[in-house]
Formats: sequence, structure tokens, C-alpha cells
Amino acid sequence: MWPFSSRVSQGSTIAPHPQDLPNFKDFEKSDAAFKVWLPQVLSDRVNWLSKVRDVSRPDVIRALLFEHLYGRVAYEAFVKYAAQKRAEVELKLAREGLLASSEPDNSTRDFHSSNIKQSTSRYTQVDLQHLGKSVDDIDLSLPWQLKFDLEAIAQMHRLSASGYVRKMLVLQLLGERVHKTWQDAVGAISKEVLAIEKG
Repeated sequence: MWPFSSRVSQGSTIAPHPQDLPNFKDFEKSDAAFKVWLPQVLSDRVNWLSKVRDVSRPDVIRALLFEHLYGRVAYEAFVKYAAQKRAEVELKLAREGLLASSEPDNSTRDFHSSNIKQSTSRYTQVDLQHLGKSVDDIDLSLPWQLKFDLEAIAQMHRLSASGYVRKMLVLQLLGERVHKTWQDAVGAISKEVLAIEKG
């Protein structure tokens, strides 16, 4: 939310629970393999969010993708749902005397550099000018429902799933001004080069 707020929270505001949220149980496990190619400018921003939020790089991409596909309200509700699930598990473990105070939190584990491979094959002249080479080959896992919906939306945009994630990350991490300039440049190039860009 806006960091320089001049008003207190609106505790009396009526806030009905949205009825069209995704089924959050479908997103509890990330077991569908996925690969995305990122230029350095996007990789750097994913790294920054990873460090600031103390979460893994794949967690950053999954969160941005979830919010992009289902909306901010769905994302906030999903975060609340996940927190409640964790609290329930921790309460159960505490009751059983199994919760160790020194137990590592998997949600904050470091991203292993072995998940990144270098490549120079995913770029066009337009990408080089506006984003740079897509050199980070990131392997991550997604919930099956998230991957299914991603592929459906990517197909509607006539992009590969990886290409659509790059487009989404440009919009989310670099903003609409950069995204619009990049997309205008992509639209101005030949169909042959555009086919490579979509790969």
C-alpha cells in the first residue's frame, strides 16, 4: 500500500469477501516444472526483491505471476490463507511438542546458483536495445493450476509461456513506460524476427 499515507486505516469500511477468488488449495504445492529466460535487467530486480523480502527467486516470480494472473485482491487473500495454514500447522506441532525453535524456515532458503544456466540464444536486436540478452536460464516449479492458466493466457497473446513471463516481468518490474516502449519496438520489427522474440 502507499507508504506515505496521510490517513489512518478505515476500520469501519465495509469489506465484503470476494466470491470469485481461485481455489487456494490448488496452489499449495509447486510441482510443475517451468523454465524462464531473463535478461540481466530483470534478473537484477528479481534478485533485489529476493534479498529485500528474504525469499527465494522462484518465490518472487511465483508471487508476481499469481498477482498478475488473478489480481491484487486474490494475491492478498492467498497470502492471508497461507499464513493461516502455517499457523494451524505450527499450532498442531506445538501441541504435539514437535516444534523446534531452531527449525529452519524453508520459505526463506537461499536460491541456489545451480538453478541458473548461462545462454546467449534468447534475444533479438529489439531485446538487446531495450532489455539486453536473456542470459539467465531459471528453472523453477509452479503449481499445476498456475502453469495451466499461464499457458492459456500466453497462447491468447501468441507467446510462449516463458516469453509471456518475460513480458509480465517487464511490466511488473520495469513499469508501463519501459514495457510500452519495448512492445512498440517489437511491433515494428519483421514477422520473422518477431517469431524469434516469441520463442
